[in-house]
Amino acid sequence: MLARKRIEVFPGTLTFWLNVILVVGITLRLRQFLFGRSMWADEAYYAASSGDRTLIELLTIPLDRNQSAPPLYTLIAKSSIAIFGEFDWSLRLPSLLFSIAMILFAKWISQRFFVTSISAIFFMALMAIAPIFLFYTAEFKPYIVDACAATALFWALVVRDSRHGTVILAVVGAVALLASSPFVFLAGPAAVLVTWECLATRGRPPRA
Repeated sequence: MLARKRIEVFPGTLTFWLNVILVVGITLRLRQFLFGRSMWADEAYYAASSGDRTLIELLTIPLDRNQSAPPLYTLIAKSSIAIFGEFDWSLRLPSLLFSIAMILFAKWISQRFFVTSISAIFFMALMAIAPIFLFYTAEFKPYIVDACAATALFWALVVRDSRHGTVILAVVGAVALLASSPFVFLAGPAAVLVTWECLATRGRPPRA
């Protein structure tokens, strides 16, 4: 989907306001991450059942207490522990990184998808300051990864008509399938959408 002509209904440039919201979103996430609240039971169960296992064991043997996590999140979390040690903050670091990546994708979507600047700013603000996203920024569970994967897919669909859009969509889909278990429920409809679009445009003359 190519960028559409935007109706400016908000003072100032869109990029400026999106950058302001981006900085606010990152600041709030860092505050939540550095606040250092204690782990709750589900986080502790996941940490206890995964801490002493090798990477191969994590990927091949079911975790205790009905815990589960997608392969890529498990790999990144294990790498964080190996590099920084087994601390609360190092366990939660992957969630912080995915949360920041999510609002970066949201900014890129806002710059290309929305017709009015105020709708773009509203979307960006919602993604940046929504309490549920801030809460899961500092949690040793892959919930924020699911949100990041969904946002990344939205962005990939928005830019799919660009020069490298097909490659971007394929890479995002492959990585997200490894990073987010629920992503499979989004990948199917997205594949149907792209297939239907290809069939609908077959035989049409190229755009000028």
